Amino acid sequence: MATSGTYVLAHHDWHNIRAEAIGERVVIRRIRGGSSEAAHLEIGPGGALGTSGLPAECFLTVLTGRLLAAVLGNEVDLDVGHFVLIPPHVPLTLHNPTRSPAVLVAHCNSVIPQDTATLLDAF
Repeated sequence: MATSGTYVLAHHDWHNIRAEAIGERVVIRRIRGGSSEAAHLEIGPGGALGTSGLPAECFLTVLTGRLLAAVLGNEVDLDVGHFVLIPPHVPLTLHNPTRSPAVLVAHCNSVIPQDTATLLDAF
């Protein structure tokens, strides 16, 4: 890994990053840079994940499966390849209505590098 101040050039395979269960049917893997964080989330069949808001703007992109996102009074159907841009501090719920796992990547970016808390701790 190459570094420059608080920023890091990193290359990883999501499956080589430690998985952490954050719900009954939800597993997360995280990678953090100087002012951004990405996470690989697997939401099992019928699983759900919610937050009262993330501290930064985040892109959520579905890699496999299908998810329903409830945000700003809307329910957005997210199929493979679809993404949603979530504004900071906006409540969000993700639900997998199918019988197969759904995988998404979340990428959040903050103007100010995060020293202690990670951007995706709200999940």
